[in-house]
Amino acid sequence: MLRSSLRPGFLHAGPVHAGFVHAGALLALASAATAQVVPLPSPEDDGTKRLHHLEEDGALWVRGDSYKAAAAPEGFTFVPFLGSDAERNWPLELRLRSATVGGEPLPLNGRAEVARRGERVTLDRGPVDVHYDLAPDAVEQLFTFDAAGLRGAIVLELDVETDLEPRPLAGGAFAFDGPEGGARYGAAVAFDEAGRAVDVASDLKDGRIVLRVPAAFVRAAVGRITVDPLLNTSVTDSRPASLFRPDVAYDSTTDWFLVVYEEFFSATDTDVFARAIDTDGNVLDSFYASMTMLEATRPSVATNGASGRALIAFLRENPTDPHAAIAGRVYAFGSQTLLPLAEYADGLRENGPPDVGGNGSTNPVPWFLVVWNRDDVGSPAIVGLSQTVSTAGGPVGPTFLTTLSSNEDIDEIVVSKSVGDTAVANFWTVAMKAVDRTTGDMAIRVREYPPSGGPGTPDTVLKAFAPGATIDDIDVSDAIAAQDGAGNPLPATCLVSYERLGPGSEDTMLVVSREGAEIVTVPLQTIEHADVAADQRHARLATTRDRFVVSYLEETGVGAQYRVVVSTLDLIEGALLAVAERRVQLGDTGVLFSGGAAMASRASGGLLGSTWLMASWSRFETAAGSSSWNVRSALYAASSQSAVAPQYCYGTPNSTGERAFLTMRATNDTTTVKQLLASGVPPLQFSLLGIGRLPTQVFPVTNSSGTLCLGGAVGRFNGSITQASADGVVSILVDPTSMPTPTGFESATPGMGRVFQLWFRDVDGSGTPTSNFTNAVAVVFR
Repeated sequence: MLRSSLRPGFLHAGPVHAGFVHAGALLALASAATAQVVPLPSPEDDGTKRLHHLEEDGALWVRGDSYKAAAAPEGFTFVPFLGSDAERNWPLELRLRSATVGGEPLPLNGRAEVARRGERVTLDRGPVDVHYDLAPDAVEQLFTFDAAGLRGAIVLELDVETDLEPRPLAGGAFAFDGPEGGARYGAAVAFDEAGRAVDVASDLKDGRIVLRVPAAFVRAAVGRITVDPLLNTSVTDSRPASLFRPDVAYDSTTDWFLVVYEEFFSATDTDVFARAIDTDGNVLDSFYASMTMLEATRPSVATNGASGRALIAFLRENPTDPHAAIAGRVYAFGSQTLLPLAEYADGLRENGPPDVGGNGSTNPVPWFLVVWNRDDVGSPAIVGLSQTVSTAGGPVGPTFLTTLSSNEDIDEIVVSKSVGDTAVANFWTVAMKAVDRTTGDMAIRVREYPPSGGPGTPDTVLKAFAPGATIDDIDVSDAIAAQDGAGNPLPATCLVSYERLGPGSEDTMLVVSREGAEIVTVPLQTIEHADVAADQRHARLATTRDRFVVSYLEETGVGAQYRVVVSTLDLIEGALLAVAERRVQLGDTGVLFSGGAAMASRASGGLLGSTWLMASWSRFETAAGSSSWNVRSALYAASSQSAVAPQYCYGTPNSTGERAFLTMRATNDTTTVKQLLASGVPPLQFSLLGIGRLPTQVFPVTNSSGTLCLGGAVGRFNGSITQASADGVVSILVDPTSMPTPTGFESATPGMGRVFQLWFRDVDGSGTPTSNFTNAVAVVFR
């Protein structure tokens, strides 16, 4: 009765005999190992109030929760944070213009000496010290004098420059108002070292604040006199800062990941922020790599394991140049220090966003590689450039052109996260999207750079596209070891991804590349049995020691929300890609999407035996009536058993809405038991495994809704009739020494090729019984 119910629609390709797998020992039903995904807290989750300091452009900058400020020899600038969508910054610049005692002026220094001690910044003006005590939500301004010998009233005049509208408040305080809020300058109090205090009269007129300390208080004062107003932010709507475009790197000396991203202070002011996170998700350090009132955008990061340092490179606006420069800072993990800013390309020409390659701990060369494209003003060319950078942050040697093509523009350029396992690769791969200036035809070019420096190998065309074809958003992985079918080593192999643009959808394409040559190009969504009608975009690549990991965004069909998914792929026969674990969801993008999920593996930082990676992406979030971009991260272990057979044959959805997916795991030898693992099968439905000699694709199939992918002499594993688990998983163990054929059983021999597919019961949309199939896998035994 059971066998009869399984017959309709299954393998009408010739006579089928009832072979079986050894009962018990070789037949198993099990759920797929739960994908190891660990969500990490976002920067906005813990609510901790912090202060961050940075020296930049000759000023001491501080970032609190509700403001940023700069102390410079010219004075103090307070910038209230009024929301990332504020049209611009509304700074309040304060400078002590004069100080008099009894009408006599004190000889103030024209330029202050600036120093910071803890959370106090001091501008030394000679007889008057101007202190700023910093707290996360406010700044306390203090003027201090030596009271000895002072007899008359003290009058302080401060120049105030701002586009905010001044307004007096009760009690001697002042408001400075703008469209989204502004700043408050509190009423001042004077006190001496004996603890005596007096209110200070204040006035705001003609762009100046005037503070008056009564003469009677001055005459009786003991020790130093301090005048103390408070400066803080007032907002009409409290909103978190928008965090955007993350990148990730890993340091093996501390076992920390470093996540860098943009933080929008306003619509015209973007900073670069970083967080060091351990593998338990704890934030060990956080800092700004750039924090002025100029724009710093598109950060990229990589690590150098020999030195325990990271390079963060970014576009940085320069007010004296017409375009953004390429700048960067090196961060030392062990001492948690940030080295001075360095510049790699000036802003006299239009620079594209930088990308950074690092070195794992197995490579002693203390260098990074930075690549970017540049529009050479005055010439028709957009060129790709590379610069080697030391672990102190400075450029090493000349800047090299990455391509010698004379008729193409370099529209995008990326570099591998590291030089890979130095025993098998030891080079950076640079990939470029090239566009013919005359025809618009596109190509992907690649070049390999040695970590010892130099211009690298000549660039080659990895893939040329037909006229009119459009691609976008390329990425490149580290190179991994490769072997041919006989087990002989091949040159190290990397993966290049791009988006194929077309009407209705965007799809992720993967190119296997070796020594700059295309080995094979496959559509990721087809081999992993996804919905190719949906948008899949912004692929990002990473590697463990011997496998590839790809993340991308996939539309959910709910507004503009995308899910963030990751798949693990193995390289077969040095040329083919097999999906070992597919479409593991790490999170989502919220109601909007932007950019991909940046990834870094521990292997890229030199911990070659690890399978863990971190992914970070932008998520649009709403809470308490406000909305902003946030950065979300997750740890993911690409630890599934290796796949040994590439997938083929794109099938049809079953009653779950999924296309059931099959993978073969273990090794491709002729004796070891193999696991055939299917997911996306209708829960609790019965299934049967088939085997054939030739791949095919037959649709429709009688009494079935699926696509038959087996051809040649087809057999079936009647002993493997299996019920899917409650989560739609079927696991079957196959003994290659006893595989069914139409005439009996056979044993695998070296060089033998076989294809496998799972059939299962199902119902159609009307509830009528039918059947369906997974995709298929093709293995060559060795």
